[in-house]
Amino acid sequence: MTMPGLRSVKLGLRILGLTGTLLFVNSLNPTVSVAIAQVDPAIAAYTRAVSLAEVGNYDEALAELNDALRENSDYVDAYVYRGFVRLMVGESAEDALADLNQALTRSPTADVYKARAALRTRLGDHAGAIQDYDRALIQDPDDAEAYRGRAEAYRMIGAYPAAEYNYTQALDANPRDGLVYRRRGELRMGTGDPEAALDDFNQAIVLQPEDPEAYYGRAILRSQLGDIEGAKSDFQSAADSFLTRNQPDRYREALREIDRLP
Repeated sequence: MTMPGLRSVKLGLRILGLTGTLLFVNSLNPTVSVAIAQVDPAIAAYTRAVSLAEVGNYDEALAELNDALRENSDYVDAYVYRGFVRLMVGESAEDALADLNQALTRSPTADVYKARAALRTRLGDHAGAIQDYDRALIQDPDDAEAYRGRAEAYRMIGAYPAAEYNYTQALDANPRDGLVYRRRGELRMGTGDPEAALDDFNQAIVLQPEDPEAYYGRAILRSQLGDIEGAKSDFQSAADSFLTRNQPDRYREALREIDRLP
């Protein structure tokens, strides 16, 4: 019986805390038949693992994933998800990567390469992540998520022109991604292109008006450009959004920035 996926990659990124800037990997298959899960022990164990991990029970989730792979040693989604869960329970990076390697041996698809790239990014192996994004983009040259992930990896190693190029490619493929506009705006602000950065922050806020980091970034840029009142307004918008998101430290930081302005 063919094993349909659940949400292994997306949920793996969530439990690793990568949903802010690096939630770029699509689920391998968003649904699974309840009937199949009831009759196939591997799928049933995997389904239980997902439910457990979503509420933070990673030890029990790992046990269920081990059961799933004992039932079906070729269950690609289970290898992918177990790699992420292993990190959460304190197992070694080598063990986590070994599971992603097992998945790629069985299914060398763009989604699995992106999953390993996300794991490598988490582990600080940005060069390895770039290689995996390269492989994913060979399979799908219009994959906006892969461009976004590769941009982040290039940024982390200080290759800013390459990062900007990949952000731009991501936006060419998906011009509705407010996060990428914000990230490119932050990059351009740091590399001395304030007008282009301002355009990016404006577009980010149009697309994601509840993103406090977009307001915060634009506030800093406006203060640098001498638009003090605009900066104060943006810092206040950022503070309000941070408060709504239950981020008290960032809320107080934004208010302090207002106080520092003349």
